[in-house]
Amino acid sequence: MIRLWSPDVNHRLRFAAACVFTHVLEVGHTWVTAPEEAHLCYAAKREGPGLHIVPTALGQLGVVESDPATGPLWHGWPTLGPTDGGIGFDLLGAVVFLAARMEEYGHPKLDRHGRFPAAESWMGRRGCLDRPLIDGWAQALATELSAKFADLTFPTRTYNVLSTVDVDSAYAYRGKGFKRTLGGFLGDLKRGDAANRRLRWRVLRGKQPDPFDTYETILQEHARHSIPPLFFFLVADFDRPHDINLSHRRPALRALVLELADRAEVGAHPGYRAAESAERLALEIGRVADLKLGQVDHTRYHYLRGRFPEAFARLAHQGLRHDHTMGYADAFGFRTGSCTPLPFFDLKAEVLTPLMLHPTAFMDTTAVRYLHLDPEATIAAAAALAKEVRAVRGTLELLWHNEAWSNWKHWEGWSHVPEKVLAAVGPIS
Repeated sequence: MIRLWSPDVNHRLRFAAACVFTHVLEVGHTWVTAPEEAHLCYAAKREGPGLHIVPTALGQLGVVESDPATGPLWHGWPTLGPTDGGIGFDLLGAVVFLAARMEEYGHPKLDRHGRFPAAESWMGRRGCLDRPLIDGWAQALATELSAKFADLTFPTRTYNVLSTVDVDSAYAYRGKGFKRTLGGFLGDLKRGDAANRRLRWRVLRGKQPDPFDTYETILQEHARHSIPPLFFFLVADFDRPHDINLSHRRPALRALVLELADRAEVGAHPGYRAAESAERLALEIGRVADLKLGQVDHTRYHYLRGRFPEAFARLAHQGLRHDHTMGYADAFGFRTGSCTPLPFFDLKAEVLTPLMLHPTAFMDTTAVRYLHLDPEATIAAAAALAKEVRAVRGTLELLWHNEAWSNWKHWEGWSHVPEKVLAAVGPIS
């Protein structure tokens, strides 16, 4: 049990301590009333025998900073919130800044989808987005505490991989109903796309598999590498160009969700507008629950949309426990500064919630649409992320789309990439 002391123990400090000790180091901790009893002293002046951290404003209630100063390297890790004493930076305040996403609150520079860009982030501007800083700081802190107090021991974590699949469009042609199918044929005729018209016809007649029907391959490849997949289904009302999923009323979608729910975990992928509407959010989560005939425990907002704190406060209010939106569309890396799921702390309400935010470090469309990487460079990038996560024995989360496994249209030549990535990052590789 790690004993902590501070003259001012507020909700932010409790959150930061929970991130470091409960979730990353997986060890118990308690706040004591006497500095002489503490292993760690968080105060302006050192009191007692504990390791000393000097606070900055980041840990104070009501403070929101967008660009704190860069601190010194600490055990080889970049830091923020430099101080004149203690370990040289405000570790707990830095955890609040990154894990609670302080820099995203009211940030004026958003992309066309209303998302916070990686290039605007503190880590992005310092070129360390690919490093799980909080995990590195926590393990360095454990090293210093163990050296100072011989009776302290810390458990050893196990490296893990979580591979997720967003199903934005379950099928390219199947199950879309008469109106959308007729519109597809008319669109082929208008564009003069005879090849697409023939393929559409063959799929609808059952002569050829639907290009997006990659689910058996996905399940088999994940099983081969001992990595369980997690599927997220988009069931928003049809709203071109962002929500073009199959209707939740279509038998083809219900059959698919039921089959996958029997073999893997299935979560909800709230649509483009659901990030701004509690009503839409509840409706779409309910639709997935109805399709899978079970409770929805996991979510990820479509397009990785979601402003702080409102979008995540809505999830917490509706009783969700696991969200996987914490990734960037335009870059690989660790949006929360960690490769460990950490709780959502609402800086506006200054309250800790039960909702866990799972960091997504790698997405297939990031490589294709934003970074314009070729297949081999994408595999290498995933392997580099895995190396960073293995070093701190954390969890690497991947994000795929079912069409990325299709070898069709702009995914042509990429069919080997998911398998190669899973082999490169897997726990037994």
